[in-house]
Amino acid sequence: MDGYVSPDWYETAAQVPTWNYVAVEAEGVIEPLSRDALVAQIEALAAEHEARLAPKPAWTTDKVPAASIERMLDAIQGYLIRVEAWRGTAKLSQNKPADDRSGVEAALRASGRGDLAAAMADRRN
Repeated sequence: MDGYVSPDWYETAAQVPTWNYVAVEAEGVIEPLSRDALVAQIEALAAEHEARLAPKPAWTTDKVPAASIERMLDAIQGYLIRVEAWRGTAKLSQNKPADDRSGVEAALRASGRGDLAAAMADRRN
């Protein structure tokens, strides 16, 4: 999650544009998926996301000719990551005074970025 922060959103004068973000980095061993495992991954992901679109009938690979699926599979490679370490980073205006943070939160909400504003509020609490 990330978003631009305009200097106009601060109460304090003489500010510059910045970017607020929350990021997670994973470190580990990567291995390529076999073709069968790739197909299973694609089908599982599609099933999970299609379920959210109910009552629409779910899309499945059966709706695409097998030759087309094979051509598309030739163009992609899936991977499995065995995560050994996680690192998180959050830059959410925490270095700013309370009034400036409140202004940024309000402006983010007004611009449709309630997710980023909520992350700022959560960090404050």
